[in-house]
Amino acid sequence: MTTIKLTKWEVQLLRVIAFENIMLDIATQLFISYHKVDSHRKSIQQKFKVRNTAGLIRKAFELGLLHVECTSRHDTSQVMPNAQVTLAKCILLLNH
Repeated sequence: MTTIKLTKWEVQLLRVIAFENIMLDIATQLFISYHKVDSHRKSIQQKFKVRNTAGLIRKAFELGLLHVECTSRHDTSQVMPNAQVTLAKCILLLNH
């Protein structure tokens, strides 16, 4: 399996992209220009051999760079007392 190496900026960018941030917001959050954000995104796309942002996220999951952790608890619905409801809280995490 080929190892894909990402720079510090590319890892940071992947993290904020995964949380549905738009390019302009990403530039503001990371204190860099829009063009630098776009350049890093394109670099990741080339490394991952994908065409778009959805491909970036899919490939990050496939490579084990991102994962989702969920916790759940059972709750009795007050509207339907006999119904069991499972409540899940999920978070997206970037593996180091």
